Formats: sequence, C-alpha cells, structure tokens
Amino acid sequence: MNNGFKKSEFPLCKLVHSKEEVYQYATSKIKTAKNTIRHAALAPSIHSNPENSMYKHYEEAIIEKVKDDNLKYRYITIFDNNHDRIDRICQIFSHGSSSFKSAYFKHFNRNLPLFSFILFDEDEIITYYPSYETVKDSFLFLSYSNVGIMYSNYFDLLWSNAEKIENHSKAKAIKDKLSNSL
Repeated sequence: MNNGFKKSEFPLCKLVHSKEEVYQYATSKIKTAKNTIRHAALAPSIHSNPENSMYKHYEEAIIEKVKDDNLKYRYITIFDNNHDRIDRICQIFSHGSSSFKSAYFKHFNRNLPLFSFILFDEDEIITYYPSYETVKDSFLFLSYSNVGIMYSNYFDLLWSNAEKIENHSKAKAIKDKLSNSL
C-alpha cells in the first residue's frame, strides 16, 4: 500500500516521440489483443514511409488480426489530404473480414486540433498528439482500465455519430470520390 492505493491501481504510462517505437509497441499490442481494438484516426496522418520495416510489420499485424473472427476491430477516421487511410480500409475489406468495421466523418472543422488513439481490450491505449507548431509529435502509451473505460465511452460516442463504411464496395466508392477531389 502507498498512500491508501495498491501499487497496481496506478496507471502505467510512457511518453515517446519515436515513430519506430510506436509501431513496434502497436504491433505487439495488435498481435496480443484478445477482444477489441478501437482505432480513432482523427489527427493528421503520421505519413510514414511504407517501406519502413516497422510500419510494414504494423500494417501486416492489422491485416492478420482482422482475420480473427473472435476479435472486433473498429476503425474511425477523417480522410485527410492523402489516400493512406482509405487505402487501408479498402485493403482490410478486400480480405473479407467479418470482424472489421469502419466509419468516417464527412464534415469536420479542419482547423480543430484533434488527436488519434488506439484502445486495446478496453484498458491499454496509444494516443497520438500531432505537432501543432511548437511541440513535436508525441505518443502516450497508457495502461489503466479506468482511463480505458473513458476512451471506450468516447469511442462509442464517435462511432454513433460517424458515417459507416459497411463493405469493400462502399470503401472503393469513397476512395474514387476522394481521388476526384484531391
């Protein structure tokens, strides 16, 4: 006991600035997730080199994990000025996964500073705070079930207000529309 709290009640957290470390950690969490992954990609894209080996492992882990019908993977996004996110959605749907669900926001204020997060099994979170002028990109790894519940509730609120992408053909139609607008 420490000031009335059990040591295990304290959150485990780590602040990092390395994309490589984030991809490595995210890949390991994706591979070990048992029930749910909730990914809200709302901040501007990180713009990683697709040839980067850690990024490739991260993308491969997502594709492999959505094949697990016992896991629910939900992905909410805002499409920014590239096709990375819609390409990922199309690729995942092309594998015919029943565990993957996706949604997006059509209308949003592009000047609103947003952050992204991935919630694993309701209690581990990776949060991405993009650089907005003075601070470099930051990532927070957090393991604490009470905070996980807050993120889960926030994700559910986002999900209920987002446009759903039900299948590969709808994702492809959105991709075509985005291609014409960029």
